Order: sequence, then C-alpha cells, then structure tokens
Amino acid sequence: MGDLEVVEKAEESPVQEEKNGGETAKAGRQGWLDPGVEALLRSKLLDLAPVILALVVLGLKLMIITTPGPDPSGGKGFVFDEAHYIPAIRQMLNGSAANNEHPPLSKALMMLGVIVFGDNPVGWRITIVISDAVSVALLYYVTLELTKNKLLACATSLFFATDVMSFNIGQIAI
Repeated sequence: MGDLEVVEKAEESPVQEEKNGGETAKAGRQGWLDPGVEALLRSKLLDLAPVILALVVLGLKLMIITTPGPDPSGGKGFVFDEAHYIPAIRQMLNGSAANNEHPPLSKALMMLGVIVFGDNPVGWRITIVISDAVSVALLYYVTLELTKNKLLACATSLFFATDVMSFNIGQIAI
C-alpha cells in the first residue's frame, strides 16, 4: 500500500464580505435567496404584514359575522356550541350562574359584545372575531421573537389565518 499524501490548502473564510451597491453582503449566505425575496426582507413591508393580515382577517370575518343568523321560521341560527353558550350568557346577564363547565373568559367577552351590540349574531360573535384577528398578529410577533426571522413569522401568521379550523373556531361564539 502506498503512503498517504497530505495536501495542505489555504483556509478560506466561510464568510467573506464584499461590496454590493454600497451595502455589505455576506458571501457565504449570498445567493440562497431570490433577489426579490431579499429586497422584500430589507423593505419595511414585512413590518406591516401582521397588521395588514389581521385587518384582512377581521374584514373577512365581519362580512360573514351574521351567518348563520336567527331563522325567520323560528330557528335559532346557532353554530356548534353556540346553542349552549348563548343561553348561558343570557342567564349570566340576568344574574344567575350558568354553564360553569365552559371557560368563563370567552363567556365574559361574549357578554361584553351582547351588552354593546345587542342579543344578536353580531353581539354574540364580535369579541371572538376581534380576538381571533388580534391572535393572527400576535402569532407573528411571538414567532419573530423566537426565530428572529420575518419571513418565517409572516408564513406562520398566514398559515394560522388561512387554516380552516382556526378561521371557523375564531368566527363562532364559543
């Protein structure tokens, strides 16, 4: 067997700085993102993304907040557990305890909506809709704090906002 030959190479720095249009770019990371995405990350648009997305979610949900509503033929118009929460809220507004097995905070928020907007689908659902829209933006900031990555934070909020279960549960009074 032959001897192994050791060849020494000059060490290259994994990160070399070079000038690009007045900005310093890291050569080790350069090129892995599309230039359009890099420009988006440098812009302030991603800073507005959670607010814009929350407003879009709020707008969409406000457009359908009364669906379903009370049926003219005498139907209640409740969705899922609204059939339990709304009667409990009505009892609680009259001063009696009701439905203690369900979370009190959501019932308190729904009572606030009923006090402000009346005993109708808007009153039942408005505080839940607002809370859901706020949670879309809040998730962006939590993800940004954990990952320090604006693009990942935007994607996380977008996935949450467009998730069918999240959208539906954040629309009904439960």
